[in-house]
Amino acid sequence: MVDIMCGIVVIGCVSARWTCAQKLIYIMPRGDSYDLQGQGGGQVYNAGGSAVGPFRWVQFVSDTVLSAISAPNLTDSGSKLITITIPAGFGLGGTINSFTVTSGVVIGYRA
Repeated sequence: MVDIMCGIVVIGCVSARWTCAQKLIYIMPRGDSYDLQGQGGGQVYNAGGSAVGPFRWVQFVSDTVLSAISAPNLTDSGSKLITITIPAGFGLGGTINSFTVTSGVVIGYRA
């Protein structure tokens, strides 16, 4: 039997053969989950803005064109994500070290 309440897991054992005591286990959320929720903080950038991270998530608020991006875990991002229009509402996750906005509005959430 497993019950979850308020971040606490109660594990019990119901068996005709074995007798088990209930154990309480507190589940601590990982720090990076807060980053994905924006609780690590962020910054809004618009045309002409250069951002230096690291960022865990970049949210495109309006249609946006980037002139530069550095994201080591996104293969070819520095050449294929620039000078194109990235649509409003698109989100980009990973390790983003920096980016420069040519046009549009972007929110960078810190890692």
